[in-house]
Amino acid sequence: MVQAIVIPANDSEPIEPRDLRTLEDYQAEVGGWIEHVDIPDIGVTLAVNENGIAQALPFNRRATFFWWFHQGYGRGRVRLVGNVVLEGLDDTDDNPTDVPAAIAELLLVPGEFAVEARCSSGMEWRSDPSLHPSYVEAVVWACMVKELSEASLELRITRTAGEPASEPPS
Repeated sequence: MVQAIVIPANDSEPIEPRDLRTLEDYQAEVGGWIEHVDIPDIGVTLAVNENGIAQALPFNRRATFFWWFHQGYGRGRVRLVGNVVLEGLDDTDDNPTDVPAAIAELLLVPGEFAVEARCSSGMEWRSDPSLHPSYVEAVVWACMVKELSEASLELRITRTAGEPASEPPS
């Protein structure tokens, strides 16, 4: 059994933890065959519907921006569609693993988050005055800031208590 998190394509549905036992469980969550999209820097894999685009599944804004923020690949060009299952990276025997506890906490524990930016690694972090009601909404804002910025910015997300919730993606 794997402790996973389902990120529904429908923004009105909550992001929720799931215990998944079989390939069929994964397929039921995403609605078809599975394709994995790894985010090795944070130790997770996104399981998506392999034929989601051909099936015209709805755009999954939350999963897409989460992927863009942490991976960067495909930012602005490639979108994830349909419901997405987030799990830990496969182990050495190619078996799925639980979502890392720190990632689960970011996605499942309520809180307010801020986006911080700096121009280079030696500079002080500066916080955007906007607070976001969830980690995912802060991720969406961070991706928009990155896309619209003329400068090469490093971005991170912090809980309002001040501790970093994410390190800058590489």
